[in-house]
Amino acid sequence: MLVAYKDASMTGFKTLPYSNEFWSLKLLYLELLLSQKEILQSLTPEEKLGLMKEAGSKYFEKINNENFSSLPEMLFSLRIMVSILDVEKYPELMAFPNKETITGFINSGWVSDKELPIGEIGKMIDNYINSKN
Repeated sequence: MLVAYKDASMTGFKTLPYSNEFWSLKLLYLELLLSQKEILQSLTPEEKLGLMKEAGSKYFEKINNENFSSLPEMLFSLRIMVSILDVEKYPELMAFPNKETITGFINSGWVSDKELPIGEIGKMIDNYINSKN
């Protein structure tokens, strides 16, 4: 799955010989799978860091792509990254005052009636990546 995710662009697989039909749905499905705790817990620390970086890259690619720039599509990449922080029991996330909102997002994949603190999550993600490099 990690190989497929890394090979995925905003228009389809770059080198893998899979169909790119219904591409936006396939990429979102792949992201939903990769954000599952059971899958994340099976990854090595290096694989988690690589996945975090790749999800971050895709998040920013989606911002500039009209096929993916709506909120649900953006959230799936973000969910991978914040789920890694959760699986790693990252101290900044564990101590975050509004953690229940983030936990609700991790568990459901959707934003509830409370605003998701995307800016603060982004800082945590940056700090996590910097601490691993």
